[in-house]
Amino acid sequence: MTFLLRQTLALLCALFIATVAVSMAPAQQAVQTTAQSLESVRATLDRVEKSLERPDLNDAALQGLRAEIEPMGEITDVILKDLEPRLESARARLEQLGKPGEKPAQDTASPEGQQAAAERAEQQKLFDELDANVKRARLHAVQADQLSSTIVNRRRALFQQQLFARSASVLSPHLWYQAVRELPGDFRAVSVIASDWASLVSSRLKGSRLGAWLVTNIGLVLGVLISLVAARRVMGRPKALAEPTDLQKTAGAVWVAIITATVPIVAALTFIEIARFYELINVRLEPLVATMFDGVRRISIAVGLARGLLAIERPQWRLLDLETGTATKLSRLVFTIAVIVSVMKFAEAMNDLVAASVSVSVLMRGVGALAVALAMAKTLYGILAREEAEENEYGPRLTTGTDWCSVWRILSWIAIVTIIFSSAIGFVALASFVVDQVVWITFVTTAGYLLHALATASIVRAIQPGSVAGRAAMNTIGLTRDSLRQIATLLQGALALIFTIICSMLILAPWGVESDNMFGTLRGGFLRLQGWRPDDLAHRYSAGHPAVLRRHRLHACVAVVA
Repeated sequence: MTFLLRQTLALLCALFIATVAVSMAPAQQAVQTTAQSLESVRATLDRVEKSLERPDLNDAALQGLRAEIEPMGEITDVILKDLEPRLESARARLEQLGKPGEKPAQDTASPEGQQAAAERAEQQKLFDELDANVKRARLHAVQADQLSSTIVNRRRALFQQQLFARSASVLSPHLWYQAVRELPGDFRAVSVIASDWASLVSSRLKGSRLGAWLVTNIGLVLGVLISLVAARRVMGRPKALAEPTDLQKTAGAVWVAIITATVPIVAALTFIEIARFYELINVRLEPLVATMFDGVRRISIAVGLARGLLAIERPQWRLLDLETGTATKLSRLVFTIAVIVSVMKFAEAMNDLVAASVSVSVLMRGVGALAVALAMAKTLYGILAREEAEENEYGPRLTTGTDWCSVWRILSWIAIVTIIFSSAIGFVALASFVVDQVVWITFVTTAGYLLHALATASIVRAIQPGSVAGRAAMNTIGLTRDSLRQIATLLQGALALIFTIICSMLILAPWGVESDNMFGTLRGGFLRLQGWRPDDLAHRYSAGHPAVLRRHRLHACVAVVA
């Protein structure tokens, strides 16, 4: 009887151990999968760390290494979120069986003791593996952060080194002499490349292929013309409409900007793809073609934004309070700068293609930067002279609020002086960088202003008491007209804050400012602005202070977010 009882207990113990082993199999498999993922992360981080030992890495290579590190940090975060709760559960189960290092209370010779010992060993093994993986994941997360910081510091140092690299002055006669002496050789190299491309085109376009190529391009031109006509008919800015609403102005400006910019870009891209289809572009010309497409895109976007924002032919549709003469000069300036910068970029690409001398490259970049500065100075001086004449005739001009035009003029003159002075003393790279920043900041601020104006006008139109959404809110939720106005005000402030943050990050991106640092600074700003009271601001609105409301709309939104 005792023998049968022992056999039965042994069989039950064996079945229990087998059940525990089967139940632990998925956990062990998950631990092994996690270990393999961590090993892959370690290999990637070690490879990046080994690559960072090279002192000759350029900015593109550093960006590539940064792109490899970012997914590793996300993987370690996911692994830690998965392992840490499981580690705590394993620790709790282990404490129920006894502290680590203690022997089970049962006799190991008995079936109950064998069962407890087996379960204790299995839980200890699982706990050790989970703990090791958690420690490895934390170590890899710290390593990824350190490598990311190293790459950011390397990029900033490289940016400063390239930005403040000194070369010959544009006014130096020696630079002009060297460039003029080396230009004939560069022209011969360009003529050889042009001759090779002409031979390639003549060999590819023969007979029916030439006819098909001509028909395709004629169809492309007709498609562009039809697209322009259709776009103007779908939504235009009719001259007969004397007083368009804010929503109509902004929607028309955005539509004109999009159509004006999109049609030439799509046409240029289609033409390039047609040329590739007929094998008219070889590998050597690909960088040059890419630069030409960037030039078309830059000029198209500049003209589109200028036409949409300034509305030279439709003064009543103009978003900015500018006279037609001033708007015309600004539109010409935008087009001129876009053309100069595009030609400058094309010349740099051509210099790289023919391996032009350093003197020619420096001279072209310096002359291009000076041309941009002189065009800006001529336009701004013409605008200032006209304003002074008007003030002498009609008296001083009265302005309310912040005079953003004056701020824009001051910043523009600072950029002009910086470009001219940098080119004169030999910092041509700095002058070219300032030109690029003028183009980039103008694009970001103009596009951001158009989108913000469209969003604000849409909100005002949608939430006003007479709209469908406004009446529905008043009937269903019970909001009053003043409440709708307050909600619209807060939404407008939120939009202003969002667009300000996005535009600031885009503007500061070329200077090496990272988004995580930006968010940290904004978080501190939110904490400092917690003293604002939106209810007090709403009371001022109901008391009849719209000017105060406009001035502090952004601060109210910041207070709500904080």
